[in-house]
Amino acid sequence: MIRTISARTGKERWLQTLAPYLLVLPGFIFIAAFTIYPIFSVAIRSLMKQNLAQPVPSWTGWANFRHIFSDPIFQKVLLNTLTYVAMVVPLSIMLGMVIAMLVNQSTWIGTFLRTMFFYPIVLPLVSVASVWLFMLTPEYGLLSKLTQVLGLGEPAMLRSPDTALWALAIVGVWRQSGFYAIFILAGLQGIDREVENAARLDGAGIVQLTLNIRLPFLWPTLLFVMVLAISNALQTLDLVYVMTQGGPSNATNLVLFHIYETQFAFSNTGVASALSVIFLVMIGTVSAIQIFVVGKRREEHRA
Repeated sequence: MIRTISARTGKERWLQTLAPYLLVLPGFIFIAAFTIYPIFSVAIRSLMKQNLAQPVPSWTGWANFRHIFSDPIFQKVLLNTLTYVAMVVPLSIMLGMVIAMLVNQSTWIGTFLRTMFFYPIVLPLVSVASVWLFMLTPEYGLLSKLTQVLGLGEPAMLRSPDTALWALAIVGVWRQSGFYAIFILAGLQGIDREVENAARLDGAGIVQLTLNIRLPFLWPTLLFVMVLAISNALQTLDLVYVMTQGGPSNATNLVLFHIYETQFAFSNTGVASALSVIFLVMIGTVSAIQIFVVGKRREEHRA
């Protein structure tokens, strides 16, 4: 009898010890199959040569990476990507902050802006790109018709290398600013109203309230939004694919579209895999900043 009770107790302890791992196992299998394995597979393929001329992969070491960093097209793509991020991130965050402050007011203007700027978030990005493509098309687009009526000529934003990237940036800002406004609005609603009311009684205006009250409280939220905005801007693909296909003259060719084009248009698996590794390093750097810098700022803010 004592042995039976002891055996049951040992079995229950063993099950209690094993239960957490069994609960985590399905998630781990999913992550391993769809995240860890693809990353290792891409990393290995990046060190091999495989294209239309050589369908059977062969080991080349770092040759793909040397080719990429010496390729003027990739240098152009990298510059386009950094320029696009530099345009979209600050503009979308600033516009998101303005939207959040206006929406935070319980007036009809706040309700109107909430509907107008939050609605694009639920739209598929391909649909957004298609609508803006129709608006910006030189021959029959809405913008073209409007400028012709006003006698300003026919704009060709998507056909000019000088303005095509700006056109994509405008769409990116319009699409993302409402999304970032949600986070900023949550931060604004967490500010103690009594602090703002006391500042107003002391004669503080909207500029002083924003600089001295709201921004210090919103700093952790803004850091998080900034990292999120950089990550989203780096992953832009749909806008380029639908609106410009990377043109004209690679003026709007971004890193993610360049990877897609290298793999599916030119069937160069080795170079596409190396580009994917570089892109993963870029995204990983942004994620590391989010984990360490933003997390540290939040702890300092709580302290």
